[in-house]
Amino acid sequence: MELREVTKQDEEKIIEMYEEYMISELIPGIDRFEGIRDFEKLETLSFNDWTDDLEKNKYEENLPELYSPHTLYLAINDNNKIVGAIGIRWKQVPVLMTFGGLIGYSIRPSQRGKGYASEMLKLALDKFKNTNDENKINFIKINQENLNLACEVQNKIFPEEDARQNFIEQINKDPYRKEMDYYIVYLENTPIGVTGIYSYNEYPENAWLGWFGILEEYRNNGYGGIVLDKTIKLARKKGYTKFRLYTDEYAKSAHKLYESRGLVKELYDNEYDKDEYFVADVYIYSISLTKEPIDLWNNKILGLKEQGEKENLYK
Repeated sequence: MELREVTKQDEEKIIEMYEEYMISELIPGIDRFEGIRDFEKLETLSFNDWTDDLEKNKYEENLPELYSPHTLYLAINDNNKIVGAIGIRWKQVPVLMTFGGLIGYSIRPSQRGKGYASEMLKLALDKFKNTNDENKINFIKINQENLNLACEVQNKIFPEEDARQNFIEQINKDPYRKEMDYYIVYLENTPIGVTGIYSYNEYPENAWLGWFGILEEYRNNGYGGIVLDKTIKLARKKGYTKFRLYTDEYAKSAHKLYESRGLVKELYDNEYDKDEYFVADVYIYSISLTKEPIDLWNNKILGLKEQGEKENLYK
């Protein structure tokens, strides 16, 4: 099972789940949407307005003084079916200490009695832990002084690839990119990975994830998800409206992470942009950073041949 936030692409499945609740038999003394009050709003809001409301409620600055920011997650089983939902309130405001609490959840009627509630609660508690860890994660922009450290970390994560030329182009401000910002990721004072954002002059509204990875000894602790989330938030703060990345077919665990964040997958198959450096199938993942649905990349040139040459300059 995994927990992930609602995306615009979930509309049909969410409406189906909502309707299942509405026709289900009431349990005496318990409201239909006990634990997931956000679903009640679907009675009066369009799906787009509902998802906008969910996004707004994640941030304290959008809420009255005594309200807690909260996030609604869908519980997805191993068959990729939504089996329930769970809401997490991130701040201990006084009213929640006497009524409501910090976690509310519900399993859809057709999926009860299968042990999903216990799994969901465990994953929610892990998210609380990750939130505490998030405050310990910082990005330090790569510069001339820390270039060698950045390359050392990157080479450990991607031993077959070399990002030095990309990092140098950032330092020297490559004129062929609207922006190139690469970062060393720190857990408190310890470097644990790299991440970055770059964009093409031709497509200035698109932020691309660059050199994203966590050192092997720090994996399976939730840090990859934290770093990806922080990078997406940074792209939104910079004013981008779309966030994209590319990866190959072998990065299965990364695919699962991207899909858990609602990124949409498409095969990249531009015959003019492949060579010996990219022999595996390449996939692009995309997500909208606004209310608008994401449009696919549709095989526009990425420059993979050029990138492959850069990665081999210092081998």
